[in-house]
Amino acid sequence: MDSRRRSLTFILVILPIVSFFAQRFFAVQANQLELFSTHIMVNYADWLFVPFNLFVLYAANFSRKKLFIFLGISLVFNIGINFYWSMLSGQGIIQSHLFVSNSPQITIGGIIHLLFSWFQAGLVGVFFIYTKHNKYVIYCLVSMVFYALTLVFGSYIFHNGKPLITDLVLCLFLLAVIFYNFYIYRQRAVDLHA
Repeated sequence: MDSRRRSLTFILVILPIVSFFAQRFFAVQANQLELFSTHIMVNYADWLFVPFNLFVLYAANFSRKKLFIFLGISLVFNIGINFYWSMLSGQGIIQSHLFVSNSPQITIGGIIHLLFSWFQAGLVGVFFIYTKHNKYVIYCLVSMVFYALTLVFGSYIFHNGKPLITDLVLCLFLLAVIFYNFYIYRQRAVDLHA
């Protein structure tokens, strides 16, 4: 099991890296490198999933069935969010390498981002629900705190001082779940020492 877990961990760790370079490659192909370079979440925040993915299999206890359930929920959520973003892109409100300029049409880089976001959100969701509350949990939770904060500040900067409501809601939800997990982790640590 340990060699299998190490292999799965390696795959999980390279996912954000592959996603980044694939999005960059297709942004260059579509002559959208400048738009890609200004996307704070892709260029900075998504890298926080490297340490998260390094420890998630040690910090959570879940089965494939549970992961598939969360991947289903994540798929619906990510399609909805991308549909909303595509409407904003079509109205010229946002400019991103994820969509053809001033169009709701998703680019190949946008499809890669959608697939990465779908899987990663499912993995984060299953982590939050099936946390083991061991020493690895702290590494995952800290990664998620930085991700949530980057989400808000990145949205604020990327959208010229007007963060998207979707980003704010996601950040608040993430912070609530993160602090709940910190609380539970601390309570279990206190109970162990009592």
